[in-house]
Amino acid sequence: MTDNQETLAKLSTALTNKPDSKAKWPKFSGDQKKFRAWYLAIMAQISLSPWVELYDPVENDILQTTSHSTLNGKLYSKLLLALEGNALKNVVSRKHLRANGLLLLQELDQTYCHKNVPEVIAFKMSEFWGNMRRFPSETIDEYYNRFHELLDELEDADEPISVKSAMRHFIFTLGSDFEASQNNF
Repeated sequence: MTDNQETLAKLSTALTNKPDSKAKWPKFSGDQKKFRAWYLAIMAQISLSPWVELYDPVENDILQTTSHSTLNGKLYSKLLLALEGNALKNVVSRKHLRANGLLLLQELDQTYCHKNVPEVIAFKMSEFWGNMRRFPSETIDEYYNRFHELLDELEDADEPISVKSAMRHFIFTLGSDFEASQNNF
């Protein structure tokens, strides 16, 4: 049996087995902005039976490894079914992930969440301090949401941005319409 035939056999098995048919797992296509919500929904599923053996309630996260290979294989199948588009294409060809749901979920988390990756954090820091400005066509609410989203992504930095610094930076990046407020600050 070739590798492609083996992969197709595993996929067809995953599609025909319904290890947890009463729970519908959300789909993820690779949109980085939607990853956190998808991941939290998956974690909510894993914290329930029959997946609880793969969940660490102390860390509120999945286990790093498990000796329960059958359940880990079923998790792999469920995750494959929950992936679509680019996210699915990126993982199907990775042989080291086959039948290892925990490793698959860890790699997805690292790929789409970028926790504590120094290069990514450095890039986002430079984006925050160097390029963060309100666009002329952007409302204050839209800018606040974009600003806050980037600030949230920087929470994992070794030295996170203080609330005082973030507020000051926000006020000074609102634009020239707010010079009076900027001067008073």
